[in-house]
Amino acid sequence: MSGKLSNRAIKREVFSLLGQDNIGNNFSLLLNYPLRRVVNPLFSALLSPDPKIKWHGVTAFGFVVDRMAKESIEDARVIMRRFMWMLNDDQVGLAGALLRPWLKLWPGTRNLLWNFILF
Repeated sequence: MSGKLSNRAIKREVFSLLGQDNIGNNFSLLLNYPLRRVVNPLFSALLSPDPKIKWHGVTAFGFVVDRMAKESIEDARVIMRRFMWMLNDDQVGLAGALLRPWLKLWPGTRNLLWNFILF
């Protein structure tokens, strides 16, 4: 699925997935793409005017970062730092849109939590 897709094509496909009514079992489809390339579309989804895409994006973030932490803890820490920078540098009013997904990442990523706190 992710062969030679452009970032725009990946974003389109991720948004299509997030727009589905019954997404529960389909989060694993995100694993068909390089996880680092899925992160930017997920950040965009958090700002979507469509509540279904926004809230499925929140859940997808937890799923993707948890998997990312299992494969490369440093990549997952980069995402966590990015969230923190965006929350801290809230010049455009994104804190409300970012706080819930950021908090959603912690429960499923205990290993990431300890790595993040200790380093």
